[in-house]
Amino acid sequence: IGEDFVAIHMAWAHLDACVTAAAYANTANRDHHPHLAAIVRRIGDLKQTLCDFYAEQAAARLHHSWQARTLTRKALTYLWRPPGAAIHARRETRFVLKYLFDGDQVRDLDNSLDTLPGLAGLRIVSSAMATFGVIRS
Repeated sequence: IGEDFVAIHMAWAHLDACVTAAAYANTANRDHHPHLAAIVRRIGDLKQTLCDFYAEQAAARLHHSWQARTLTRKALTYLWRPPGAAIHARRETRFVLKYLFDGDQVRDLDNSLDTLPGLAGLRIVSSAMATFGVIRS
């Protein structure tokens, strides 16, 4: 299961990095302190670089293995939550997610996952955000 597990990890990391990059970008756009916003943008840019790297790695691994595609699809569908959601109170997670995201960004995040082999149509970001009341399902 080694290579297939790496495919799951790469797809999961891609999604986490993309969500985090979007959160940093939104934080920078909402913050009125120029120095803090600049630092947060730089961190967001780094996260976006990681998002792109993980997408490339996941795509290559998923392309070569139907088992990796199947396992990754199931793992993301049943286990993925927005970064931090598993360790913070539901109320806190909802507050942060509602502050940072809107429906258009959630669709963009789902669309980024659609580009990976075997993962089109999952809409797991939309599902998770609906669970936390960020968007309507």
